Amino acid sequence: MTWNLFLDDERNLEDVTWAPWQVREKYRNEEWVIARSYGDAMIEILNRGFPKFVSFDHDLGDETKYTGYDLAKQLVENDIISGDKDSRKAYKFADGFDFFVHSKNPIGKKNIETYLNNYMKHKG
Repeated sequence: MTWNLFLDDERNLEDVTWAPWQVREKYRNEEWVIARSYGDAMIEILNRGFPKFVSFDHDLGDETKYTGYDLAKQLVENDIISGDKDSRKAYKFADGFDFFVHSKNPIGKKNIETYLNNYMKHKG
């Protein structure tokens, strides 16, 4: 089963008007799971497996130490440690995995994009 994850503590999909048109179409025409925190996102991933697409916010509120960057790092770590073991396939990046960082925090946005793009490039 493929699914999409929208990580943001405040916004909804329709609030992200600055996304490229391809992402806005995805927001309108596909099913999404909205996670308001790092913990909520991890629960969804543990229950559903890796999402096919993630739309990241960086700052996830004042009451948590975790950010969207922390989720990106956790996704990569899970992908690395899952290897080719059949029992852990749910924790690998989905075929065709993609992401968008809708965060208004320019440094956080750049950190997530750089981290995931470098990993995906290295992974081949």
